[in-house]
Amino acid sequence: MLPAFPDSWLTVDQVTNPVTKQVMIQLNLHEAKAKLSECIAAALRGERVVIARRNVPAVELTPIPQHASAPRKLGQGPKQSGYALPQSFWDPLPDDVLAAFNAGPEDQP
Repeated sequence: MLPAFPDSWLTVDQVTNPVTKQVMIQLNLHEAKAKLSECIAAALRGERVVIARRNVPAVELTPIPQHASAPRKLGQGPKQSGYALPQSFWDPLPDDVLAAFNAGPEDQP
């Protein structure tokens, strides 16, 4: 995989591992701060991004693994058996609750 960094990145060291064919990009901290979004994009593409301090590797930028989640199971609905909406649901709300919903910014404590 070839790096997708622009040609203007002449100071970035690009090394290809001959076994895994993975590209490693090493850049100094100042350059990484200036081009952080490009570094993140490269790491998300699977490239190895190493940030160095004074040309000494310090940290490696790696993406957090995303786990595929199953759709969330919803609770019972009105079309399912066992669902009952109590009659008290339709009763008017107490005055203090209505006042809290209808209060303006000057009425807030």
